[in-house]
Amino acid sequence: MRRVMLSAESIRYFTYFSIFIMGLIIGRLSMAIQYAVMKPAKKKE
Repeated sequence: MRRVMLSAESIRYFTYFSIFIMGLIIGRLSMAIQYAVMKPAKKKE
């Protein structure tokens, strides 16, 4: 039964996972901001 995980290992995996999720969220937010900024600029012209 190798179900036991070292706390350091689980913390490391959790850190990688949270960084990955944060990168996804930041990417989506930056894309949404660029889209919202570019839309009014195109309408003004």
